[in-house]
Amino acid sequence: MIIDSNKKYKQFVNSKAQELRSAGKIQSNPSTYFGEIGSIPLEDLKYSDQLNIKLESVKNIFSEILDSNFINNYKIIGSPKQYEYRFRMDYVCSFNPIHKPNNRFGQRKAGKFNWVVDMDESVLFSKDWFKKVREVYQKAIELEIPLYDLVKHTGELRYLVIREDKDNAMLSVVTTNKDNPNINKLLEFAYDLGFKSVILVYQPGISDKVEGEEVKVLGDEFIEVEMANKKFSVGNNTFFQNNVKAFEEIVNFIKPTLAKNEVLIDLYAGIGTLGIIFGDKFKKVYGYELIKENVEFAKINTDLNGINHYEIFQKDLNDKNEIQNLPQNQTLIVDPPRTGLEKNGVTHVLSFNPKQIIYISCNPITQAKDIVSLQESGYKIVEAKAFDLFPHTLHLENVVILEK
Repeated sequence: MIIDSNKKYKQFVNSKAQELRSAGKIQSNPSTYFGEIGSIPLEDLKYSDQLNIKLESVKNIFSEILDSNFINNYKIIGSPKQYEYRFRMDYVCSFNPIHKPNNRFGQRKAGKFNWVVDMDESVLFSKDWFKKVREVYQKAIELEIPLYDLVKHTGELRYLVIREDKDNAMLSVVTTNKDNPNINKLLEFAYDLGFKSVILVYQPGISDKVEGEEVKVLGDEFIEVEMANKKFSVGNNTFFQNNVKAFEEIVNFIKPTLAKNEVLIDLYAGIGTLGIIFGDKFKKVYGYELIKENVEFAKINTDLNGINHYEIFQKDLNDKNEIQNLPQNQTLIVDPPRTGLEKNGVTHVLSFNPKQIIYISCNPITQAKDIVSLQESGYKIVEAKAFDLFPHTLHLENVVILEK
């Protein structure tokens, strides 16, 4: 079976995992919540076996794109940490009127969006910070702040979202009611627990979102994170890599492959992470990003790192208007969402006519489809490697480097 869809990918990984389970090749001590929450479907397998399954899946996806020698030498790099590795975790606060306990704090049950598993310990996130987030949840119960009913769409407290790096942590309190006076008491309680930043986020919509209007901030409006010897300010509505140490492995792989070009183009730039990390190698860096808040933080981060040759533009890379051509001596980096570049994104990449393309993807299926289009335009794969940024899950990152 050639994997050409997300459904087939899931079937492939699950079938390989089941083969190992049937052969008795499992761990003896998976966590309490294995089989309950949906974020650790492979946790009962030895980590080396998880890596082998993911590597086999990538080889399958790229089997019709790469020659056999390339496929046989494909490698996957594991995460330095298999537990407590996540930079961010979104914990659901939910009221279930039928089943006990009625008030719940944790993650969704595997395959059931409206069912929250009430958790009293963490799996993939810092256990120490988890305890503090749960204390905030328990304080909300004490203050009689009604939790959100995922079926009826009633109640107020929806999420407690935490971002953490070393001793610094940001807590976002997501609610449907910004005027409840007890919410202020909850924010103050959280701040006194040691969160560097506590932000009240107003999200009254029915759709399941943690982003929203920032109503009030206690402490800083950002959390500062260090990665690859650079510093980054990360805000409530911005994106940052969820496994910092494992992403540094990707950086270490890319750095020696960078061509000696004058210009670096960073598409889907986010808060400027890749352009800033690799910017020292180039005379000029251009970033393109859709979300306004990401663009604003990218400008903050270039100043934070003393970089004055980085220029970022707010642009939707899915629109049809080509970006104005820049000098031809370019390396271009893309790290798009799971949907990939899509048609217009490929058009934008080709409009730059870069000498080198570095394609980082959290979805090798859409990545492979995009690469076929790039190959048809004359680009050849020169390097590729997989990285496991998400131990115990079905997900991975894949990096492919192309040149013309």
